[in-house]
Amino acid sequence: CGVNIQTDPAKHPGVILDNLGINGARYATVLAWNEAAWKKEVARQPPDLWILEFGDNEASDTPSQPARYKKNAKALIARAKRVHSQASCLIVGPADRADAESKIAGIRDAIKEAAAESNWCTFWDTYEVMGGRGSLRKWRLDGRAYKDGIHLKSHGYAEIGALLLADMMKAYKPPVAGAN
Repeated sequence: CGVNIQTDPAKHPGVILDNLGINGARYATVLAWNEAAWKKEVARQPPDLWILEFGDNEASDTPSQPARYKKNAKALIARAKRVHSQASCLIVGPADRADAESKIAGIRDAIKEAAAESNWCTFWDTYEVMGGRGSLRKWRLDGRAYKDGIHLKSHGYAEIGALLLADMMKAYKPPVAGAN
């Protein structure tokens, strides 16, 4: 579920990426986990950055419940902060969905508000980066998304990942050698 790229951790700590992708997961999925067990697992290798990405699966709910999604997002952000507050936090918003175009903006807005109200997490707007409402249909037409109107193809996900990385690197300030 991840990658470990290190040399001498004392001189160049490198990068460790842990990824936990769960098909069909929602904010409520993680909130159902035992918090004490989760905290113990995180303590084994505390993160420098939490990246939480949910919201697309919530678009399948009928009716859509943005207030509930905001509450769940705030609860998960609070849990991550309780578990390891020394890390930075990034919330990645949901992508557009061709089958739920009328729902995604409201879900995105609720999650964005939760991130802002946390006074801890930054929000990255996948929906807007893709082109907003109707963008998944365009991505599907040009081959970056599958016909299901929900999932991107590997090069579509790679494009989103590259755009996210570029935005993250704009704000990155590398440590100065020898500085405390």
